[in-house]
Amino acid sequence: LFRGKGTPAWGWALACAFLLFAANMEQPALVLPFLLGGGMLFLHARGMRVPAGLWVQLALCAASLVFIFTCPGNAMRTENDVASFYMNFPMLSVLQKVEIGVSGVVHASVLGRELLFFVLTVLAAALVWAKRREWLLRAVSLMPCVLMVPLSLYQYELGAVVPWVKQMAAAYTAAGYISLANCNAPAAYVPLLLSYGLYAAVLWSIYAAEGASRTMRLCWALLALGGMSWAAMGFTPSVGVSGLRTGTLYYFFVIAACMVLYRRLPQKRRAWLWCLLAWFCLVQLHALLEV
Repeated sequence: LFRGKGTPAWGWALACAFLLFAANMEQPALVLPFLLGGGMLFLHARGMRVPAGLWVQLALCAASLVFIFTCPGNAMRTENDVASFYMNFPMLSVLQKVEIGVSGVVHASVLGRELLFFVLTVLAAALVWAKRREWLLRAVSLMPCVLMVPLSLYQYELGAVVPWVKQMAAAYTAAGYISLANCNAPAAYVPLLLSYGLYAAVLWSIYAAEGASRTMRLCWALLALGGMSWAAMGFTPSVGVSGLRTGTLYYFFVIAACMVLYRRLPQKRRAWLWCLLAWFCLVQLHALLEV
């Protein structure tokens, strides 16, 4: 479509069938309207006609969302989850649910021992070092990489020696970082500020390297859409028992952001990729030794 080529009727039929299957899940159903809407706005901005098939797909997404939110089975499941997992869930405010969802994404990315976001962090730092000469910018871009190694990737080993590292990793619960039980304790805000600060530093590194370019906007949009799909779990009472599987879609977006940043690296700097792969293999071997 972006190249001005038409799509046959059978192609639209298959696309609509596959989209209806994908939109049957809550998380893709939240992300797909934004992706379709963004594509339609892009076509309109380019002076191109928006195909009717895209409007049909957008209508299917809207119908799927209506079905999800009005289905009696989903309401019964929510009631059962409240009774089984999170009895205080109906008393949470919208702001608390947003904090639970967003903090879950940020904590899992920065302090959750997840390698994919660490790869994105290193790529962002490599891009800053390749395109900027200011030492302050370079130092800030390295800060998330340096801190995530002990606090995230090797938190179990360091936590056995330094107890507060283990407490930092366990600071996020089904009630988020901040709840009525710890809102008056200043120490409760340290993991929140640290995780959000490191995540913001990664976003800032992408901006420092690329400026307000299409690459920066694309990376930020990918992380925002993926994060939104996972942060929506804050509005479900099963947020404390769902595990990392609910972040599968988010990590697909993280992989896409990594590919975007990698393509922006100068050819001579792409040797960083081999360093990342070597690091990945070493950590995986270490994980096998733990098992």
